[in-house]
Amino acid sequence: MKGETWSVKYWSTWVALTAGGIASAVDLPAPRLSIDALAAGNVRVTCAGLANYYYQVEATPTLKNSSWTVISTNATDNTGVFVFTIPNANNSPMRFYRTVVGSPKPGAFLCGLLVKQSIIISGGMVIDSFNSQDPDYSTGGRYDPAKYKDGGDIGTICVNTAKAITGGGGAKVYGHLDMGLNDTADAGNASCGSKGWVNAGNSGVQPGWLKNDMDLTIPDVTLPNLSGALPVVRGNYAAGGTNYTYLLNNATYQAGSKLALSGGDAVMVTGNVILYLPGNFTMDGTAFIYIAPNSSLTCYFGDKVTLAGGGVVNGTSLARNCAFFGLPSCSSFNYSGGADFVGSIYAPEADFTMSGGGTGQQLIGAIVAQSANISGNYLFHYDESLRGR
Repeated sequence: MKGETWSVKYWSTWVALTAGGIASAVDLPAPRLSIDALAAGNVRVTCAGLANYYYQVEATPTLKNSSWTVISTNATDNTGVFVFTIPNANNSPMRFYRTVVGSPKPGAFLCGLLVKQSIIISGGMVIDSFNSQDPDYSTGGRYDPAKYKDGGDIGTICVNTAKAITGGGGAKVYGHLDMGLNDTADAGNASCGSKGWVNAGNSGVQPGWLKNDMDLTIPDVTLPNLSGALPVVRGNYAAGGTNYTYLLNNATYQAGSKLALSGGDAVMVTGNVILYLPGNFTMDGTAFIYIAPNSSLTCYFGDKVTLAGGGVVNGTSLARNCAFFGLPSCSSFNYSGGADFVGSIYAPEADFTMSGGGTGQQLIGAIVAQSANISGNYLFHYDESLRGR
């Protein structure tokens, strides 16, 4: 800013959940704030931080007994950057700036399991993490038991709740627990902590791996503009020789009301598909949803969801290709399907339940819900690449 008659200082702060244990400083990049003087006394602020997060730009005239004022709220793009212009900044001869992270956008998963209220995990389930976009912690983008991490963090934002997180049945959590102020956890005979702690056969929470400073807003989902009608097409899926009831092919679809799949019903997804189900959605019997290789399914649910039967079969093996969103009217989300679930569920107003889980059955991805009750022998592998989706 040489040659200007005024000066600008900046002060960058990182107040995400690093201190709370949800992720380490290694996992979460600190934001980089830069200030550039433009013509006519304007200032350009560039922040590089987490992808798909809301940040506030704050300013103060002095750092002594300062009071920070929010001057803008911005959202980073998929690369983790936002650019904001401050007009007429030369009206403030000296100003300090900082960025403060607010909350993730819907669909950005800060940890493996995040809820607004309480979490109950039981049975012989195991929670750990990997990164489908890092070959050091995955193989071909898939979970590799030889490369797992202890980043299977779980958290709740509720405050003053007894037993906000409850564990039992010998569950193993390779990760941190993070709760709201004054919340308590009862790990029972579950084990939570680092790989070394859990693998040593310890019960309870490893010292330093439980925090009470979770302070976060979980935003609701907004339905995008959609059009189209759910077609009924019967025939044979040529690539796999599988009979289908509904073929969704590279388009946007909307069901007229509630939808029930039963018996041998099947939904086949080819290409990039968006589906909106405004009413109750149930699936049982041997019914299933199949996402073909090189395809993706993004589904918005407007009411209660029950996914049983054959479950959701993700032929891409990548969680980012199966995204389920619960709108504010979606109050419950139950999964007990027979297939591994590979995908993400973001339903912040829904009580999430998952039961069953035969030996070796996997849940690969991430979950955000109102509350969570997971029982059974599931192997829950949090895909850390979803953090900045």
